[in-house]
Amino acid sequence: MSLSASAVACAWVTALPQAAFAQETAGAAAEQAGEAGTAGDEAIVVTGSRLAGGFKAPTPVTVLGEDRITALAATNLGDVMNRLPAFRMATAPTTALSSTGSGGNLGARYLDLRGLGASRTLLLVDGKRFVPSSILGSVDANLIPALLVKRVEIVTGGASAAYGSDAVAGVVNIILDSKLDGFRAQVQAGTSQIGDANTRQASLAAGTGFAGGRGHIVVAGEWSDDGAAGGCYTRDWCSAEWGIFQNTAFRTNGLPASIWTPGVRAATMTQTGIINSPNALRGITFNPDGSVRATPFQYGATPGVETMIGGEGYGSNWRLAVPYLKIPVQRYSLFANLEYDVTDSIKAVVTASYGQSEAQNRGAALFERALTINAANPFIPAPLKAQLAANNVSSFVFGRLGSFILGSQDIDPTAARGKATTFRIASGLQGSLGGSWRWDAYYQYGASDYRVNSYNIKNLANFPLALDAVMGPNGPMCRSTLTNPTNGCVPLNLFGSGNFSQAAFNYAFGSPWQTQKLRQHVAAVNIRGNLVDLWAGPLAVAAGLEYRRDTTKTDADAIGQALGWQYGNGARYSGRIITKEGYVEGLLPLAKDMSFAKLIELNAAARVTDYSTSGTVTTWKAGLVYEPIDGIRFRVTRSRDIRAPNAQELFNPGGATPGNVVDRRTNISTIARVRTGGNPNLVPEIAKTWTAGVVLTPGGEGILKPLRLSVDWFDISLNGAISTISAQTIVDRCQLQNATDYCSLITQGPDNVITEVRAFSLNLNQLIARGVDAELAYRVQLGSKSSVDFNILGTYNKDLITVDSVGAINRAGQTGMQNLGATGIPRWSVTSTTTIQTGPVKTTIENRYIPKGIYDPTLIGPEDAGYANTLTNSISTNRVSGRFYTNLGISVAVESGARTQFELYGFVGNLFNQDPPISPGSTSTNPALFDTIGRSFQAGVRVRH
Repeated sequence: MSLSASAVACAWVTALPQAAFAQETAGAAAEQAGEAGTAGDEAIVVTGSRLAGGFKAPTPVTVLGEDRITALAATNLGDVMNRLPAFRMATAPTTALSSTGSGGNLGARYLDLRGLGASRTLLLVDGKRFVPSSILGSVDANLIPALLVKRVEIVTGGASAAYGSDAVAGVVNIILDSKLDGFRAQVQAGTSQIGDANTRQASLAAGTGFAGGRGHIVVAGEWSDDGAAGGCYTRDWCSAEWGIFQNTAFRTNGLPASIWTPGVRAATMTQTGIINSPNALRGITFNPDGSVRATPFQYGATPGVETMIGGEGYGSNWRLAVPYLKIPVQRYSLFANLEYDVTDSIKAVVTASYGQSEAQNRGAALFERALTINAANPFIPAPLKAQLAANNVSSFVFGRLGSFILGSQDIDPTAARGKATTFRIASGLQGSLGGSWRWDAYYQYGASDYRVNSYNIKNLANFPLALDAVMGPNGPMCRSTLTNPTNGCVPLNLFGSGNFSQAAFNYAFGSPWQTQKLRQHVAAVNIRGNLVDLWAGPLAVAAGLEYRRDTTKTDADAIGQALGWQYGNGARYSGRIITKEGYVEGLLPLAKDMSFAKLIELNAAARVTDYSTSGTVTTWKAGLVYEPIDGIRFRVTRSRDIRAPNAQELFNPGGATPGNVVDRRTNISTIARVRTGGNPNLVPEIAKTWTAGVVLTPGGEGILKPLRLSVDWFDISLNGAISTISAQTIVDRCQLQNATDYCSLITQGPDNVITEVRAFSLNLNQLIARGVDAELAYRVQLGSKSSVDFNILGTYNKDLITVDSVGAINRAGQTGMQNLGATGIPRWSVTSTTTIQTGPVKTTIENRYIPKGIYDPTLIGPEDAGYANTLTNSISTNRVSGRFYTNLGISVAVESGARTQFELYGFVGNLFNQDPPISPGSTSTNPALFDTIGRSFQAGVRVRH
């Protein structure tokens, strides 16, 4: 066995019994919070409920403590959350060349429970909504100051009755330390093994009381610079040029329709140009100066419309040579909280925060495989002109790639730079009415702004005019200028590399921009307390009212509004959603200290919500906790939850970008315009959720005393799910399954080639997620200053099903990701942590396992029943191998005085430098699941006083 293999085995054996220790485990921590009752005069309210006091929460709640967060040396909260199995993991922030049509901010970190989509996970800060960061309604976790986080509570079940819309998959509640007394500081830096993905971070927080203890103020600031990881060819696994070769002769040559293979290369495009037809000229290519190359293009095996296997030219990753594996993100955030006891029973609270995030990305280079060049074009080399005349050729089809290098003398790759800012202020009063009764009222204002600028983007109207050049009286000119002398067209020479003028480039390419402005006003009042004492305890109730006004305004350049760019088309629109809602919740104790039950409690809640755009809807929840004896607790909940359509889904007039789709009738890949946009006829999604589980906390004095174990089943059935279906899915539904409602979304040209696919927001029939969460915690105390804490979190995803008019597709177990295909979630995943404390030294070992999965459940490979290579959806393999990742953290605490502590720490990510599994598509792997950076290092120092 190799040294690496031995180390992996050792780390895994060490982590097998791991589980989050008490303050971090879902079941146990939730119970601790619930059972704590009060801390001083402050009531503990468990996320998922509006009630306070000592009851057992029926809804599963995972709690991550401060120790767990700091041990991972993450530069933002999104990194920490995405390590948990219940989330759809994402190893990198949003990387797309963002557009108002897509809604995702460049560089943002969104949280996605159950793989149901980030818009169905509600993020709260101190129990209150945070202003959305994007027009999709999601909050960027980058903008929350990690240093001030006291704990994070994660409800893995529906909670709309408690918190309203979006809490379909669950709630993430970030609790900040508003009682900090003293100061904390942290400085950290890191890099990858090959010297990219460099990170720097600095943060500071301080708090103190004033006015004789009646007031308290906390301020914090955080800055980080997460550097880029280089493009595809900086990693061996990516530079192998794996791709999907579309085999057009699959019915006759004995091979499947789609073939995984390395060395997939571009067959119809080069960086100096290539002629693709007519056949007499096919393969003629050019030197960098634009002259005809002496030797023809060397084709590989079975050249197709776009790709081939082997041969010269650029591999299937030519679009990936420039885009970052991890995009650079710079951010900073500021936070302040002021509390003051106005009277002995009334406290005033003001909280303000500001965050800014900037990110950039590099996109695909120009790729054109079917440009028509007229024989009269003056840029055609003389020998080729003579050949055209001799063969009576009036035009030919030409293929061209742009440069992969920014700042080249040729057509630079596309690029984008985005900047997001978020401001939030909340002010309110909290008070006591005597006894157990508490109330609070607050007003909150939030503002999010985002702007993205894109560069080197093809102008769809100007580019073909510039390409159609003729010889004029004073040299080359655009043919269109002959009839429109003032159109400003400048001829573009694409023969060779960089042989065009700057004026020609500026005419054919440009820099679109888009902006979005989100504003949110919230006013709310809540009251809770014990209504009456009953036979088994007090009947606790909570009630509240909330008013919310969300406005959205987007803008874009004029060309983008007219869908005139190849990428980055935006839209100008505005919309307003007014929400009025009220809720009531109760806790009814049914039995306590009886012969048949130590405890039985019924928790119920209902909420009525009125949306100005989609009407009135009711949500509810009922939960039961049954504890037959000490240490064993059963819990079950049933809820009706909703997500109302957001402004982007309702009001966006649409945008368009070119997309690569495979015509299943011919198995030929084609570039079609993919239109996206909103739909004013959308109605709210409605989910019905079951959770049922058991919690074991043996206690006592034996070896099982520190054990904490919870197992919970979840079943979420979402009707009318709002989604934008991928273009390829629409084509497949139409052509493979004859679904007429999908065929109506496709436009074809006179030659029956797909020219446009309309992927608008729709209320899909149903979305189903089912599975099991399991959590285990155990602690071994080895002395007054030594201990070992074990943590294991696991999720089994039985189903992630989309049901439409054609049928059902289950993407649970899908770990591959195609160009435009829908993403899935692992069948099961496990994250474990072992923390060993020996005096001042703490060692943390984190393991994460993703098992072997399916590439795409809509395809069929040799591993699948019913496979035949003659099937249109056949593929050479339909499996993606699994990966085991190990991370290692070490910290040393150094005391300096009675109240000051320094902590030196280091962290190694992907300790054994595991490459991701190959999964061809838009990248050579699935970056949403697998690490694309390799081994990385972090080191820093923390100070507490």
